[in-house]
Amino acid sequence: RVPDLNDSGSGSISGIMRTGAELFPERADFRWAASNGTQGSEPDYDCAVMPYAGWVCMRSGWSADANYLLFDAGPFGTGHQHEDKLSIIVHAFGRPLLTECGMYAYDTSRWRRYCLSTRGHNTVRIDGMDQNCRRDRMEYQATEPNTYGFFNNDAYCYARDSHTAGYGKNSDKTVTHRRRILFVKPAFWIVVDDFVASDEKEHAAEAQVLLDADSAEIDEQTMAAAGAGRRPGRLAVIPLQTERLSLRVAQGETEPEVRGFLPEGFERLRSVPALLYMRRFARNATVAYALVPFEGPRIPAYVTDNVLHVKDQSYHVKITGTRLATLEAEHSFDVDEPALGRVQSL
Repeated sequence: RVPDLNDSGSGSISGIMRTGAELFPERADFRWAASNGTQGSEPDYDCAVMPYAGWVCMRSGWSADANYLLFDAGPFGTGHQHEDKLSIIVHAFGRPLLTECGMYAYDTSRWRRYCLSTRGHNTVRIDGMDQNCRRDRMEYQATEPNTYGFFNNDAYCYARDSHTAGYGKNSDKTVTHRRRILFVKPAFWIVVDDFVASDEKEHAAEAQVLLDADSAEIDEQTMAAAGAGRRPGRLAVIPLQTERLSLRVAQGETEPEVRGFLPEGFERLRSVPALLYMRRFARNATVAYALVPFEGPRIPAYVTDNVLHVKDQSYHVKITGTRLATLEAEHSFDVDEPALGRVQSL
């Protein structure tokens, strides 16, 4: 199924893949998708970037229960758009574990406004304000292809992009947000959010993780959290740095604004936990966390002295404001970022 991006809904791909297989009979991967894997052959890649749409997909494989993360790094679009720049979706164990509000009835209600807003997506608000890409026509379409720093090998996949269109009704562009994502195959992702302000004032960055779960289990000391409930599979969120970081769970809130809901049908929403990681800063800051899909009663990951332990493996992690410097396990990985204006000057 396609993920819940903008007003698309999570529809089946079978019909369009059947049409694709008829139009392009040489495409064995189209036949494979159209037949639910009984004909043809699966794609010969696991991760991909769409240079105009700006979607980056990081997969562990093509089985029904494979892990994948979708990173929405692209332009705003020209219709049915949501304010979701740099948002992410995580799918594992045959279902979404981290998702977004998706499609809601085309009315003028506060619920519709919530689903269109940054509050309904897994990205960042600044100073309590949603993104405002709608106001900047230059954000609507890609004029040329972009690889978004995409890198992929047998051990890792990486991508990054920035939100520069501003926040709030007046499109305040004081703060720039860059998000970098590293997939450590096949088990987990590291998400790094960099913030740079052009003034000397204190700002508040709020990174949301909207879990598709009945509730959330929280470790008050480490601020690690995981979804809980009766559905298969869970997602753990493991902060890699906790200095000046705070966590609040918003679930089913309607005042002062709608928070912590996911759609259930075209005109209904259900309450889910939204993890709100808040970081106050002046000039610049970095927030980093790991996303680990798992099953079972205990989170299989924790952090000690810059070492991330995940499922009996240990990873030495060093994170700076300008690059993800090293991540060592059986392999080493180094990403040197190209110039990125104010963010690069940290």
